Amino acid sequence: MSSAAFLALLVLAWPVAPGTPDAHVVARAKTPDGAPITITAERLRAYAVGREDEDPRKLVQDLIDFELLAAAADRAGYADDPAVKEATRPALVLRYLAGDFEPTWVADTLPDDLVRQSYDRNKAFFVRPPLRRADHILVNEGRGQRPASTALAAAAAAVAERIYQDLQANPPADAEAFRARAEAYDAWAQEVGLHARAEALGLFARKGRYDQQFTAQVFEVEQPGTILPPFDTPYGHHVVRVDAVEPARDVSFQDAQVELRPKIVGEVRTLKLRELTDQLARAYRAVLNPEPLEQLAERRGLDGEP
Repeated sequence: MSSAAFLALLVLAWPVAPGTPDAHVVARAKTPDGAPITITAERLRAYAVGREDEDPRKLVQDLIDFELLAAAADRAGYADDPAVKEATRPALVLRYLAGDFEPTWVADTLPDDLVRQSYDRNKAFFVRPPLRRADHILVNEGRGQRPASTALAAAAAAVAERIYQDLQANPPADAEAFRARAEAYDAWAQEVGLHARAEALGLFARKGRYDQQFTAQVFEVEQPGTILPPFDTPYGHHVVRVDAVEPARDVSFQDAQVELRPKIVGEVRTLKLRELTDQLARAYRAVLNPEPLEQLAERRGLDGEP
């Protein structure tokens, strides 16, 4: 998360919208030099406007996080003039995050253990067999299996061949156009007591969730956009369009880092920013008072705990 994105979440906490005073403190902290930090119920209610679906505890956490970061920015010397500091506190937090926080968490300096964790979570992306993405039009009796009788099996084969010839004569532009043809083809199938339906099969490996007779045919294809001649499996007669051909990958952790590090900077910053605000909360002895949060939930008519 960039400092700008984080500030976009917190900046609405400042200034406090006018309203009926309510001095009940919902969160408090104290800076190392003894200056108090307080979040009142009035301020919480103002911040909650437009956020009716969010947990009140999260809203008050947003507010105290902002104040803790502003106090840390002040101690880091980002604003020495009290008047300037008070008028530009959102910018102060932004400068603090950009100057002290973000430079610590950049792609080249991310800890190896965090990068390794991300690699392990996404191992299937970096190490995987060849894949295909395909769609098919399946002709059968509509019960998930090919026709049992010789006559219907021959009829299904004839309908599938008719579908294939039509697709060859008028090739569909893409997978969506291919599937859209199924409605007309189903009318053909129903003429002989069968059904034809289209299905998007997604991305799959040779060995996996689909019948091996089916994948054996599909993995012979190396050219995206290819429409296979009809073939049958225990599920019926298939006319398949291969939408994508993806080769196998075997990328080591060392090689994956070049691709992975820039992608997880935002994730790591979000994690570390949470750790920073938690650390500040402990250092400044931040305390949340749940009572007014429950009252806020009741005013909204929410059920259960806030």
